[in-house]
Amino acid sequence: MLEVEISVTGQDPTQTQEYRLDREATALKKAGDMDGAIKALFQRKALMGIEYRDDKLAKYLQAAGRFDEALAEIEWLLATYHAFSFATFAHQPASVIQSQRCSQMAGIHAAAVLIYQREKRADLQDHHNQKKETYGSLRQRLEPLAKADKKQLEEDLKTAQAQGNTALRTFFQAREERTAKHTADAERMKKAFLGKNT
Repeated sequence: MLEVEISVTGQDPTQTQEYRLDREATALKKAGDMDGAIKALFQRKALMGIEYRDDKLAKYLQAAGRFDEALAEIEWLLATYHAFSFATFAHQPASVIQSQRCSQMAGIHAAAVLIYQREKRADLQDHHNQKKETYGSLRQRLEPLAKADKKQLEEDLKTAQAQGNTALRTFFQAREERTAKHTADAERMKKAFLGKNT
């Protein structure tokens, strides 16, 4: 299951409405109330917006016989991930953003493979399986670069701290510029997505 919790305020994620709705959905599914479970997950998605990265709703829709809606949910997850990754990891180097993106995209395609497998749709399952493998391979190649870039960023911060206030200001200014660029990219992608779906 894919799930990314965002906590901008530092609030305990288990105390949020989003978390409670997720637990409610699980309990309703166990009780045999798939419609109620799906409703709770749709409410959770509405609260989280583009930050909703969980494939549980797609799987529940498929299990309830709502195959077309399950596919639409997978497409939504795929279409919105680019904007989400830039927004969430905006302060990180581009290699980290791309590595995270590939990891999540591989997971979404893996969920699609499972859904098509349950529906006995081998023709469409193969497409998503290839995508899953491609993104997984890209992530393996990007991960060492992402780790090196993150380590370099940490070393740059330590160097700036040792050099004093002027160096620290320069470091944080570069971080702010990087974050602003990535955030602008995310907003552009989000608007493009919303424009296609209104």
